[in-house]
Amino acid sequence: MGTIVIVNRYSHMFGEEILQHKYRELHDEVGEILLTTPVHRTKNSEEERRYGELIFSGKDFNDPLKEALHQQGWRPRRVVYPGQTDYSFEVDFCKGKVGLEIQFGKYFAVQKDLYNLLYLFGLGEEQRIDAGIIVIPSDALHPRMPSGVGKFSSIITAIRSHSRNDPPFPALIVGVDVAE
Repeated sequence: MGTIVIVNRYSHMFGEEILQHKYRELHDEVGEILLTTPVHRTKNSEEERRYGELIFSGKDFNDPLKEALHQQGWRPRRVVYPGQTDYSFEVDFCKGKVGLEIQFGKYFAVQKDLYNLLYLFGLGEEQRIDAGIIVIPSDALHPRMPSGVGKFSSIITAIRSHSRNDPPFPALIVGVDVAE
């Protein structure tokens, strides 16, 4: 059994500052949930170079974090695109004016999460968020997960390679590891 530790933070467009100033309780609540939710490895790797090695899967994080967040009132938010009936997206968790994505999947899924949060940022007052949080594997955790999973340095490099306002909303990107 291990405990999650926060090892990296990146404040995009003053995301962390906004969260600490306007939504400190929610910012601190997410941090507390991350640091107190136990996780453990359950997946035997099927990759040729690591066959049989016990690694972390996305479910090792998603399931316990989902339960802990749900207990604190964080809920998914599904949005149907205007004028559509079949096309929608869902953000993992929202509470108040803060959106939260937990992403321990493939690299491309982090980009999708950014755009889901961006869409919520642009909605009307009732569904709008003012800031987003994305939790992803740190570079230290990355080798203990399946190949193709996003990692903190790659995601931040991709964000920084765009102009300062892309994506155009405030976000806090958190890189986590596991102390075992």
